[in-house]
Amino acid sequence: MERAFQRTQVLTNHLLQSSSPLPSQTLSSNACLSYSPPELSENYAFDVKEMRKLIDGHNLEERDWLFGLMKQSELFNPKVKGGKVFVSPDYNQSMEQQREMTLKRIKYLQERGVFKGWLTEKGEEIEMRKFAGFEVFSIYDHSLFTKLGVHFPMGGAIQFCGTKHHHDKWLRDTENYSIKGCFAMTELGHGSNIRSLETVTTYDSNTGEFVINTPCESAQKFWIGGAAKHATHTVVFSQLHINGINQGVHAFIVQIRDVDGNICPNIRIADCGHKIGLNGVDNGRIWFDNVRVPRENLLNSVVDVSPDGKYLSSIKNPDQRFAAFMAPMTVGRVNIAIGAVYQSKVALAITIRYALTRRAFSLKPNEPEVLLLDYPSHQRRLFPLVAKTYAMSFAANYLKVLYAKRTPQSNKAIHIVSSSFKATFTWNNMEILQECREACGGQGLRTENRVGHLKGEYDVQSTFEGDNFLLMQLVSKALFAEYMAAQKRNKVFKGLGLEHMNKPCPVIPSQLTSTTLRCSQFQMDALCLRERDLLNRFVADVLKCKAKGENTEQAFNTCYELAKDLGRAFSERAIFQTFVEAESTLPAGSLKDVLGTLRSLYASICIEDVSFLRYGYLSVDNGANVRREITKLCNELRPHALALISSFGVPDAFLSPIAFNWIDTNSTHILTNHLLQSSPSSQTLSSNACLSYSPPELSENYAFDIKDMRKLIDRHNLEERDWLFGLMKQSKLFNPKVRGGKVFVSPDYNQSMEQQREMTLKRIEYLLEKGAFKGWLTEKGEDIEMRKFAGFEVCSIYDHSLFTKLGVHFFLWGGAIQFFGTKHHHDKWLRDTENYSIKGCFAMTELGHGSNVRGLETVTTYDSNTGEFVINTPCESAQKYWIGGAANHATHTVVFSQLHINGTNQGVHAFIVQIRDADGNICPNIRIVDCGHKIGLNGVDNGRIWFDNVRVPRENLLNSVADVSPDGKYLSSIENPDQRFAAFMAPLTVGRVNIAISSVYQSKVALATSIRYALTRRAFSLKQNEPEVLLLDYPSHQRRLFPLVAKTYAMSFAANYLKMLYVKRTPQSNKTIHIVSSSFKATFTWNNMQILQECREACGGQGLKTENRVGQLKGEYDVQSTFEGDNLILMQQVSKALFAEYMAAQKRNKVFKGLGLEHMNKPCPVIPLQLTSTTLRCSQFQMDALCLRERDLLNRFVADVSKCKAKGESSEQAFMMCYELAQDLGKAFSDRAIFQTFVDAETTLPAGSLKDVLGTLRSLYALICIEDVSFLQYGYLSVDNGANVRTEITKLCTELRPHALALVSSFGIPDAFLGPIAFNWIEANAWSSCVDEGDLLCDDQVVAFPSKHIVWFFFDDKDKISRYNIWSLVPFLRECDFRAFLPSRPHIDG
Repeated sequence: MERAFQRTQVLTNHLLQSSSPLPSQTLSSNACLSYSPPELSENYAFDVKEMRKLIDGHNLEERDWLFGLMKQSELFNPKVKGGKVFVSPDYNQSMEQQREMTLKRIKYLQERGVFKGWLTEKGEEIEMRKFAGFEVFSIYDHSLFTKLGVHFPMGGAIQFCGTKHHHDKWLRDTENYSIKGCFAMTELGHGSNIRSLETVTTYDSNTGEFVINTPCESAQKFWIGGAAKHATHTVVFSQLHINGINQGVHAFIVQIRDVDGNICPNIRIADCGHKIGLNGVDNGRIWFDNVRVPRENLLNSVVDVSPDGKYLSSIKNPDQRFAAFMAPMTVGRVNIAIGAVYQSKVALAITIRYALTRRAFSLKPNEPEVLLLDYPSHQRRLFPLVAKTYAMSFAANYLKVLYAKRTPQSNKAIHIVSSSFKATFTWNNMEILQECREACGGQGLRTENRVGHLKGEYDVQSTFEGDNFLLMQLVSKALFAEYMAAQKRNKVFKGLGLEHMNKPCPVIPSQLTSTTLRCSQFQMDALCLRERDLLNRFVADVLKCKAKGENTEQAFNTCYELAKDLGRAFSERAIFQTFVEAESTLPAGSLKDVLGTLRSLYASICIEDVSFLRYGYLSVDNGANVRREITKLCNELRPHALALISSFGVPDAFLSPIAFNWIDTNSTHILTNHLLQSSPSSQTLSSNACLSYSPPELSENYAFDIKDMRKLIDRHNLEERDWLFGLMKQSKLFNPKVRGGKVFVSPDYNQSMEQQREMTLKRIEYLLEKGAFKGWLTEKGEDIEMRKFAGFEVCSIYDHSLFTKLGVHFFLWGGAIQFFGTKHHHDKWLRDTENYSIKGCFAMTELGHGSNVRGLETVTTYDSNTGEFVINTPCESAQKYWIGGAANHATHTVVFSQLHINGTNQGVHAFIVQIRDADGNICPNIRIVDCGHKIGLNGVDNGRIWFDNVRVPRENLLNSVADVSPDGKYLSSIENPDQRFAAFMAPLTVGRVNIAISSVYQSKVALATSIRYALTRRAFSLKQNEPEVLLLDYPSHQRRLFPLVAKTYAMSFAANYLKMLYVKRTPQSNKTIHIVSSSFKATFTWNNMQILQECREACGGQGLKTENRVGQLKGEYDVQSTFEGDNLILMQQVSKALFAEYMAAQKRNKVFKGLGLEHMNKPCPVIPLQLTSTTLRCSQFQMDALCLRERDLLNRFVADVSKCKAKGESSEQAFMMCYELAQDLGKAFSDRAIFQTFVDAETTLPAGSLKDVLGTLRSLYALICIEDVSFLQYGYLSVDNGANVRTEITKLCTELRPHALALVSSFGIPDAFLGPIAFNWIEANAWSSCVDEGDLLCDDQVVAFPSKHIVWFFFDDKDKISRYNIWSLVPFLRECDFRAFLPSRPHIDG
């Protein structure tokens, strides 16, 4: 009965059907796009079970048992899709619901004995069993993995840092989950810098107790997983002060909740709130107000304190004591590393299975479309990631055994290896998840398909348990120490795989053949050569810095780039060593052969890295040989694709629907038959002087007028933008919240999908009432077009869902009527569209066709008897898919369909169709289904539409290009179907234009937030007893962020150019708009995703909170890279267009006209042999360098395509074979075109500080383009000149440091639209802020809701009122009137 109710409820919520009965028509899949299981066509050349044993390494039966436990329980959310059962969390649940589900799943697993012996047994076997369990949990859900990973490591802290009495008292209850543990190390002010924690513990010898205190706001324990709701105990890491002497960081067991779940006295806990992922983990913040714990609660395996207060330790050196104390904590990094490997396996298994069944484009007329994985570009995209994942699997097995067999002597090696592997694995994993998301197209955006959502879940990895950049610096410091120690041993290296340093230096042959490149000894030599050389360089540079008077930390800080390169070189060599060792265990045969191919591919992609060209290990010709060999290896792996991912051992149920029958999964047949189913303290805290907040405006000077800079980069409608910002700030619909004394507006992403959609609609209606859209469709001219762009830019700053829903309505639906329709369409539809009484959507994309618009399968015929068009969805792959607005709100749509007249297909045309009546009921013969929850844009109601012979009047054909007469004759002034299609599609470039310009504004939001945070957040001291250093004063942080600022300024100028190009369009300029918008859309959105990811990591843990915006924007804007044209395909279109321009120029005696290609008519530029600082900063040199690259790549591309065609390949086949050159050429064109707009903007300025700063930015942008690997790859730069470019970039970043605040303030984004961490991040996270915001947790679960001068307290029973000390909770509100409300007795008041 309950299940039936659930199904009915899901039907109501999810399946949107028309009021009319379903037609009797049974849809069958089109033969062209039918699903055929890859197992029918793909052969296994090796035993996948044997391969799984090799890469999983251990406990296979236990893993499968655990998978089975999950599959058989309703707690793990099983759903039937396409005839198969899948299990994955429901991410449309609220944060609170996800947390409760995580807890229930843990209890279910505990009751079935999953954790038996995890803490009470010892030895390698139990350690490996734990690792296997965590790997399985990571495959299902990162929240489950993390919550258990916090709990059992707390047990691990007791195991390894405690002694027998701790073990006897705590371990069994922890293993049984009657004690729920958390791990209170990280603080608001200190994440990676553990030594500087500010929590203070003293010892009271009179009572035999330790007293733990939070002395300042920056000392609050932050991001403590489990603390917000469920944890009963924690291990607190604190400075231990004995008799006035700080003995360093120690660990104490503290009970934080009693058996009834009430927070213990003198402890305060607040919720960290909604995050970009991991919302099933209840992260909290903890304050300790002189909390007392027994002396026995000190974890004393390394140190102790006697009853009379003497500090006791056998390790006198505090550095060694700290190292011994922290050594067991490496298990956190080990677990994160191995978890990353299994997420990569899940993503690749889904993506490759999808690519083995999904088709796109035909290479020849009337031939079937090609499987994605049969495109060389797709192979080149995915198989290197498979090789990386195999390599990481073997390295993870090595790391697990190293940890399980640890000894005091091996602790250092574990620390170094786990640090390097954690950084490398998590960076690789994020690359893999992003690439797989894009490779799955729109399907990768649906949370049920897992790939996209995993990105948000696993983003934390790069800063959790040590920021990756810092970890790589730690590795390099350790290697430096090993080098110096080896000098004392007569240059003999021992351990860490550095024994190769004792041998003669390897030499790379002058000519690399295929045989050499596949030789494992050559591969090892190449990786060892890089590691050896970089270590020598690093040591030499650090010693030079020290010789100049810098201390060791300052020297390491100066050499940050070499440190990162060295850390990566060490990691990749170590990983490769584990690959070779795994391969050596196999007998000769097919398994070993395929593994050898994978090993060669992994080694080759490491050797392809820019560092091999940058430091001169590879010549340009050998670099080209490596790239060619990678392409061959990918091609050789194609027959083994299914076998390679099947060997991952991930059960089908833990993948996703698109990995199997993605057509049936999305059919209405399936949906019809399976429906989804603390004691307050009086203490007033003040910020620690070391980590107090000081507004950057007090210390940062503006050398130029930021208003003038804003005019230059925003360019138009500044007053209208500010008016629109004001409209949003003044309405509660835009979710204003006070943080740190300032008001911020941003959507509430903890709302359900349904709630977010309704809020988006209400915001649109509010803006409509205020006149924000007046004239957008009923007026014409350049002014109204620019006003629309300005409005969309402001909307994109607030929320991508608002921007997208408006973009679909005004630019796509409304724009289609404007540009495809004629006067009678305008008169009938435009005013009602502008007034939003008609709500439009845009039905172009289909399940089977996204980028390939010409291949759409919806069919329209004409009935001359009735004067109607009949629109039909002939097969499941023809369903309209991802239609924004269709699921809930749209009343009308423009349908793109093949038009068949008298049996002849006249190509794609557009028709107006009403899909809902005035009461919101779906119209007859139309079926609509919700696309469901997505990784972002959940405020947009994307739907899927089927048309069952829907009839519309003849007048509903948008007929500006073609028409049909009443008697059924096809009429068009454009006879050529290709030209007709081009004319028809030309106005739709506005979609790409809008996506491009919006991505610029997201980059501005992220950079303004990140740089303002870096101007006030401090980390580490370079000298003893000195203040910690501002993040933005680290050269590494400058190098990380300022190039992104330069990119954003460059994109701003290019966006302004693109907008003007569009609003002044003519039929003659359509081709230019298409090419430029395609290249800019791809470049801007790729840049934006890079900027958002970098800013997220640069903000550390704060970047994970959705309220701080930076992290959340990543999921919201991920769609950009495949929306309105997949970026890779767009770049290929650009290169094809440039090819056509080249061929046309040949007919004009080599005269190039348009697209900025006039430089091709001039002599070829030459790069000087020695690039000085003056030359590198010269705008003419910069333009010459970018033109040289574009010119050369265009010549190469034309030559290679012509060669392929000379061999008998069609044009499409030839373009496909030259995909790498096409990508490089597209990027070269885009970079040069963007740079030209930067130069043009700069030339408009008079001499002065504004022009000077802009010139520095322009030079930085040009040099990061010239730093690109292509300049080394194709031989435009020598190794020495490449080094000069990098040196100059560092100088430019340093010169921009004084202008940081001015540069981001010039973006013109009001404070309210940034994140709270852009301002007083300490106050925004203070306890007082928790009370103001209503998210505090105290012993009676009281919540305060301030309203003017009245503060209401809500209690769940009468007794709690009398025993709750209201006045001590909020001493800062003494003037308020306090009232209590008892839900069960509303008459109690006062």
